[in-house]
Amino acid sequence: GVIDHMNNEFGWRASRAVQDGGGINTTLAEVKNRADLIVLAGTDAVSAQPRFFERCVWVKESMFDLNPASRRIVYLGAGLDTAPGHSPDGRAPDVFEFERSRMPEALSVLNALLVQQPVAGEAPLGIALARWQELADALRAAKYGVIVWAAPAFEVSQVDLNVGAIVGIVRKLNTTTRCNSLPLAGNDGDLSMGAVHIWQTGFPMRTSHASGTPQFDPVHNGIDRLLATGEADALVWIS
Repeated sequence: GVIDHMNNEFGWRASRAVQDGGGINTTLAEVKNRADLIVLAGTDAVSAQPRFFERCVWVKESMFDLNPASRRIVYLGAGLDTAPGHSPDGRAPDVFEFERSRMPEALSVLNALLVQQPVAGEAPLGIALARWQELADALRAAKYGVIVWAAPAFEVSQVDLNVGAIVGIVRKLNTTTRCNSLPLAGNDGDLSMGAVHIWQTGFPMRTSHASGTPQFDPVHNGIDRLLATGEADALVWIS
Protein backbone atom coordinates (compact mmCIF):
# COMPACT_ATOMS: atom_id res chain seq x y z
CA GLY A 1 0.00 0.00 0.00
CA VAL A 2 1.61 3.25 -1.23
CA ILE A 3 -0.05 6.69 -1.22
CA ASP A 4 1.09 9.17 -3.86
CA HIS A 5 -0.15 12.30 -5.61
CA MET A 6 -0.18 12.78 -9.37
CA ASN A 7 2.06 15.88 -9.01
CA ASN A 8 4.56 14.18 -6.72
CA GLU A 9 6.99 13.25 -9.48
CA PHE A 10 7.70 16.97 -9.84
CA GLY A 11 7.66 17.68 -6.12
CA TRP A 12 10.15 15.09 -4.96
CA ARG A 13 12.58 15.89 -7.78
CA ALA A 14 12.51 19.57 -6.79
CA SER A 15 12.95 18.69 -3.12
CA ARG A 16 15.91 16.44 -3.90
CA ALA A 17 17.68 19.25 -5.77
CA VAL A 18 17.28 21.56 -2.77
CA GLN A 19 18.43 18.81 -0.39
CA ASP A 20 21.57 18.31 -2.49
CA GLY A 21 22.50 21.96 -2.95
CA GLY A 22 20.59 23.99 -0.39
CA GLY A 23 18.15 26.72 -1.27
CA ILE A 24 16.79 30.07 -0.16
CA ASN A 25 13.07 30.57 -0.72
CA THR A 26 10.91 33.58 -0.04
CA THR A 27 7.21 34.17 0.60
CA LEU A 28 4.39 35.90 -1.23
CA ALA A 29 4.42 38.69 1.36
CA GLU A 30 8.15 39.31 0.82
CA VAL A 31 7.61 39.48 -2.95
CA LYS A 32 4.79 41.97 -2.43
CA ASN A 33 6.80 44.23 -0.14
CA ARG A 34 10.43 43.93 -1.29
CA ALA A 35 11.00 42.50 -4.77
CA ASP A 36 12.32 45.02 -7.31
CA LEU A 37 13.21 42.42 -9.98
CA ILE A 38 11.07 39.34 -10.65
CA VAL A 39 12.27 36.68 -13.08
CA LEU A 40 9.70 34.05 -14.04
CA ALA A 41 11.55 30.93 -15.18
CA GLY A 42 9.36 28.80 -17.43
CA THR A 43 6.10 29.88 -15.82
CA ASP A 44 3.80 32.87 -16.15
CA ALA A 45 2.43 32.26 -12.62
CA VAL A 46 -1.12 33.17 -13.63
CA SER A 47 -1.81 29.85 -15.33
CA ALA A 48 -1.95 28.23 -11.88
CA GLN A 49 -2.30 31.28 -9.60
CA PRO A 50 -4.52 33.73 -11.55
CA ARG A 51 -4.26 36.56 -9.01
CA PHE A 52 -0.47 36.46 -8.53
CA PHE A 53 0.21 39.82 -10.17
CA GLU A 54 -2.88 41.42 -8.70
CA ARG A 55 -2.10 40.37 -5.14
CA CYS A 56 1.71 40.29 -5.07
CA VAL A 57 3.17 42.47 -7.84
CA TRP A 58 1.07 45.42 -9.02
CA VAL A 59 -0.16 46.39 -5.57
CA LYS A 60 -0.92 49.96 -4.55
CA GLU A 61 1.71 50.19 -1.82
CA SER A 62 4.41 48.22 -0.02
CA MET A 63 5.66 48.22 3.56
CA PHE A 64 9.09 49.54 2.63
CA ASP A 65 10.68 52.13 0.36
CA LEU A 66 9.61 50.52 -2.90
CA ASN A 67 7.29 51.77 -5.61
CA PRO A 68 5.50 48.57 -6.72
CA ALA A 69 4.83 49.99 -10.19
CA SER A 70 8.58 50.30 -10.77
CA ARG A 71 9.28 46.58 -10.50
CA ARG A 72 11.01 44.95 -13.46
CA ILE A 73 9.44 41.74 -14.78
CA VAL A 74 11.38 39.22 -16.89
CA TYR A 75 10.02 36.03 -18.47
CA LEU A 76 12.27 33.13 -19.47
CA GLY A 77 10.68 30.85 -22.06
CA ALA A 78 8.20 30.96 -24.94
CA GLY A 79 4.47 30.35 -24.92
CA LEU A 80 3.78 32.20 -21.67
CA ASP A 81 0.97 34.62 -20.88
CA THR A 82 3.03 37.77 -20.48
CA ALA A 83 0.14 40.27 -20.50
CA PRO A 84 -0.09 40.44 -16.66
CA GLY A 85 3.60 41.42 -16.60
CA HIS A 86 2.85 44.85 -18.06
CA SER A 87 3.22 47.50 -15.38
CA PRO A 88 0.37 49.84 -14.44
CA ASP A 89 2.13 52.66 -16.33
CA GLY A 90 2.36 50.56 -19.49
CA ARG A 91 5.94 49.24 -19.37
CA ALA A 92 6.24 45.90 -21.14
CA PRO A 93 8.08 43.03 -19.47
CA ASP A 94 11.32 41.64 -20.85
CA VAL A 95 10.67 38.33 -22.59
CA PHE A 96 13.45 35.88 -23.47
CA GLU A 97 11.80 33.73 -26.15
CA PHE A 98 13.12 30.19 -26.43
CA GLU A 99 11.73 26.67 -26.26
CA ARG A 100 11.09 25.87 -22.62
CA SER A 101 12.64 22.44 -23.10
CA ARG A 102 15.94 24.34 -23.34
CA MET A 103 15.56 25.91 -19.90
CA PRO A 104 18.67 24.09 -18.56
CA GLU A 105 20.77 25.88 -21.19
CA ALA A 106 19.30 29.28 -20.33
CA LEU A 107 19.93 28.85 -16.62
CA SER A 108 23.44 27.60 -17.34
CA VAL A 109 24.16 30.78 -19.31
CA LEU A 110 23.07 32.93 -16.35
CA ASN A 111 25.07 30.85 -13.89
CA ALA A 112 28.18 31.21 -16.04
CA LEU A 113 27.82 34.96 -16.52
CA LEU A 114 27.28 35.53 -12.78
CA VAL A 115 30.73 34.06 -12.08
CA GLN A 116 32.28 35.67 -15.16
CA GLN A 117 32.88 32.42 -17.00
CA PRO A 118 32.98 32.38 -20.83
CA VAL A 119 29.82 31.51 -22.75
CA ALA A 120 30.15 30.05 -26.24
CA GLY A 121 28.59 31.90 -29.16
CA GLU A 122 27.21 35.37 -29.67
CA ALA A 123 23.56 34.36 -29.27
CA PRO A 124 22.84 31.54 -26.81
CA LEU A 125 19.39 30.05 -27.55
CA GLY A 126 19.06 32.58 -30.37
CA ILE A 127 19.21 35.58 -28.01
CA ALA A 128 22.06 38.07 -28.13
CA LEU A 129 24.66 37.41 -25.46
CA ALA A 130 24.50 41.10 -24.53
CA ARG A 131 20.90 40.63 -23.38
CA TRP A 132 21.89 37.71 -21.17
CA GLN A 133 24.75 39.76 -19.76
CA GLU A 134 22.42 42.67 -19.05
CA LEU A 135 20.06 40.36 -17.15
CA ALA A 136 22.92 38.93 -15.11
CA ASP A 137 24.06 42.47 -14.28
CA ALA A 138 20.49 43.44 -13.34
CA LEU A 139 20.26 40.49 -10.95
CA ARG A 140 23.49 41.61 -9.30
CA ALA A 141 22.25 45.20 -9.04
CA ALA A 142 18.78 44.36 -7.71
CA LYS A 143 18.17 45.02 -4.04
CA TYR A 144 15.80 42.08 -3.77
CA GLY A 145 15.58 39.79 -6.78
CA VAL A 146 13.16 36.86 -6.96
CA ILE A 147 13.19 33.90 -9.34
CA VAL A 148 9.70 32.42 -9.66
CA TRP A 149 9.34 28.82 -10.81
CA ALA A 150 6.86 25.97 -10.76
CA ALA A 151 8.09 22.39 -11.02
CA PRO A 152 5.14 21.18 -13.16
CA ALA A 153 6.03 23.85 -15.73
CA PHE A 154 9.32 22.04 -16.42
CA GLU A 155 9.75 18.79 -18.32
CA VAL A 156 9.76 16.11 -15.66
CA SER A 157 13.20 14.81 -16.64
CA GLN A 158 14.62 18.34 -16.24
CA VAL A 159 13.11 19.32 -12.88
CA ASP A 160 16.21 18.39 -10.86
CA LEU A 161 18.52 20.14 -13.31
CA ASN A 162 16.46 23.35 -13.49
CA VAL A 163 15.83 23.64 -9.77
CA GLY A 164 19.50 22.95 -9.05
CA ALA A 165 20.47 25.72 -11.49
CA ILE A 166 18.01 28.16 -9.93
CA VAL A 167 19.26 27.58 -6.38
CA GLY A 168 22.79 27.96 -7.78
CA ILE A 169 21.93 31.40 -9.17
CA VAL A 170 20.34 32.42 -5.88
CA ARG A 171 23.31 31.17 -3.88
CA LYS A 172 25.78 33.13 -6.03
CA LEU A 173 23.79 36.38 -5.81
CA ASN A 174 23.45 36.25 -2.04
CA THR A 175 27.16 36.81 -1.62
CA THR A 176 26.68 40.47 -2.62
CA THR A 177 22.94 41.23 -2.58
CA ARG A 178 19.61 39.61 -1.75
CA CYS A 179 17.95 37.12 -4.05
CA ASN A 180 15.48 34.33 -3.35
CA SER A 181 13.50 31.76 -5.25
CA LEU A 182 9.73 31.43 -5.07
CA PRO A 183 8.41 27.96 -5.91
CA LEU A 184 4.72 28.02 -6.80
CA ALA A 185 2.72 24.95 -5.87
CA GLY A 186 -0.65 23.95 -4.48
CA ASN A 187 -2.26 22.35 -7.53
CA ASP A 188 -4.98 19.73 -7.06
CA GLY A 189 -4.53 19.71 -3.31
CA ASP A 190 -0.96 18.36 -3.44
CA LEU A 191 0.37 20.46 -0.55
CA SER A 192 -2.63 19.68 1.64
CA MET A 193 -2.37 15.99 0.87
CA GLY A 194 1.35 15.97 1.69
CA ALA A 195 0.73 17.77 4.98
CA VAL A 196 -2.04 15.39 6.03
CA HIS A 197 0.08 12.34 5.14
CA ILE A 198 2.92 13.62 7.35
CA TRP A 199 0.49 14.49 10.12
CA GLN A 200 -1.09 11.02 10.05
CA THR A 201 2.05 8.90 9.54
CA GLY A 202 5.12 10.98 10.33
CA PHE A 203 6.43 10.39 6.80
CA PRO A 204 6.04 12.15 3.43
CA MET A 205 4.05 10.57 0.61
CA ARG A 206 5.66 7.70 -1.29
CA THR A 207 5.84 5.73 1.93
CA SER A 208 5.01 2.03 1.70
CA HIS A 209 2.80 0.55 4.41
CA ALA A 210 2.88 -2.96 2.94
CA SER A 211 5.08 -4.47 5.66
CA GLY A 212 3.19 -2.89 8.55
CA THR A 213 6.08 -0.49 9.18
CA PRO A 214 6.23 2.78 7.17
CA GLN A 215 9.11 2.75 4.68
CA PHE A 216 9.81 6.02 2.83
CA ASP A 217 11.52 5.75 -0.54
CA PRO A 218 10.60 8.46 -3.10
CA VAL A 219 12.21 6.57 -6.00
CA HIS A 220 11.12 2.99 -5.36
CA ASN A 221 7.62 3.93 -4.18
CA GLY A 222 6.75 6.24 -7.08
CA ILE A 223 3.35 5.27 -8.45
CA ASP A 224 4.42 5.62 -12.09
CA ARG A 225 7.35 3.28 -11.52
CA LEU A 226 5.27 0.73 -9.59
CA LEU A 227 2.68 0.63 -12.39
CA ALA A 228 5.23 0.50 -15.20
CA THR A 229 7.05 -2.47 -13.67
CA GLY A 230 3.90 -4.34 -12.71
CA GLU A 231 4.78 -4.33 -9.01
CA ALA A 232 1.41 -2.80 -8.12
CA ASP A 233 -1.57 -5.13 -8.55
CA ALA A 234 -4.29 -2.55 -7.86
CA LEU A 235 -4.71 1.19 -8.41
CA VAL A 236 -7.30 3.30 -6.58
CA TRP A 237 -7.56 6.69 -8.34
CA ILE A 238 -9.32 9.48 -6.41
CA SER A 239 -10.02 12.54 -8.54
